[in-house]
Amino acid sequence: MRSLVGKIIVIKPNEITGPRALACKGPKYSVKDFPASMLFQGAFEEMQTRDKSVDPAKMAERLGFRGSTNQPLWKTLETGCANELDFHFVDAGTAKFGLNNVVYTLKKE
Repeated sequence: MRSLVGKIIVIKPNEITGPRALACKGPKYSVKDFPASMLFQGAFEEMQTRDKSVDPAKMAERLGFRGSTNQPLWKTLETGCANELDFHFVDAGTAKFGLNNVVYTLKKE
């Protein structure tokens, strides 16, 4: 966790630079709309499978994702990198990603 907190990540057309866990040469970007159940590689849906009382939308809301419909969608940047990280956008200047069961927040500078 210490290797990521407070570090700068730069998402460029042909690479992602930053700490080794996030760096990627030759990403294959794709932007998609994800429901709460698909955020963080489907972690909330997996939690709900184990415990029916878990609500993926409420889990997303606790992390700052807001929606105005019964099934809101959030922009997600799939990187296509070997580290399989996706960046989920809370708003135009804030993205979140999950790594080793920790959710990190990125702020645009």
